[in-house]
Amino acid sequence: MTHRTNLPLVLAAIPEHQSMYRSISRNPQLLEEGTTRNPDTMSDVELCQAAWQCVLPGYLARLARMVDDYRVAEARHQGSCDPDDVSRASRDGRVGILLIEAERVVRAKRDPETGEVSMAPADDAQADDLLDDIGEEVLRMKGTVVVVPAERMPSKTGLAAIYRY
Repeated sequence: MTHRTNLPLVLAAIPEHQSMYRSISRNPQLLEEGTTRNPDTMSDVELCQAAWQCVLPGYLARLARMVDDYRVAEARHQGSCDPDDVSRASRDGRVGILLIEAERVVRAKRDPETGEVSMAPADDAQADDLLDDIGEEVLRMKGTVVVVPAERMPSKTGLAAIYRY
């Protein structure tokens, strides 16, 4: 049984091998750009960096569409960046897409039954990372979670949700 994903496939091979592989591949996720250095001569870090450079343009385009979609959804009251609203919506399985700011931690206590959020000081050992908790819940409810660089985040709260309904 094959497992299909929507993840991009980066071909790491020398140019002569790339053309041969591309001529026989039927994988729709295969990116047009691949790394053209011999992967055997690259460290894992170098290979990862080279692959990321191939994936980055598609990621940025997809992210820009999601940010635009979020802005439209928010204007139509079908999305929010308010932690309380998003917490309750995630509890109810209403969050279809959640954008979370990378490297950001929002300390809070969250009631899993009601979704109610109480912000907490950074040194409160009883508080969790609200963004992480909501992200995990959205994933459990089969939503999409995207980590967004701070400079591309469409809100100041560290999260932005597009609701399913």
